[in-house]
Amino acid sequence: MSIRIPISDVQERAKERPPGYFEDVMLHGRIEGDEVELEEAAYKELARKYSDPSFLRKVVRAADAGLNWALQGFPVVTAEQHEVRQALCQACPHWESGLVDRCTKCGCASVKLWLATESCPIGKWERLPE
Repeated sequence: MSIRIPISDVQERAKERPPGYFEDVMLHGRIEGDEVELEEAAYKELARKYSDPSFLRKVVRAADAGLNWALQGFPVVTAEQHEVRQALCQACPHWESGLVDRCTKCGCASVKLWLATESCPIGKWERLPE
């Protein structure tokens, strides 16, 4: 079985994925018109590879977020804004509740919801204006 995806969709998804995603999909697929066709096994492998960021990538993102937050003077959102962000994340199919609540798609942890300087990397909520 194969899966056909419009190349424009792959390009759009590449904006949210680590570098190399678009090239990797094109390399593993066969281009037919304006679509790329992937065998099911290749599709599953690419989904696994690009769905959950590595530990190192999460650490780098967290450090960047913390530094940006500190440089901006440690602004936090209001309790109401936090509740909105939290509700959006908890409704997302990528949210995982546990010892540390986190997004399996981008690696964000629940503490990030308090940082006014941060936005959801997959577009669920925006950073607050300065």
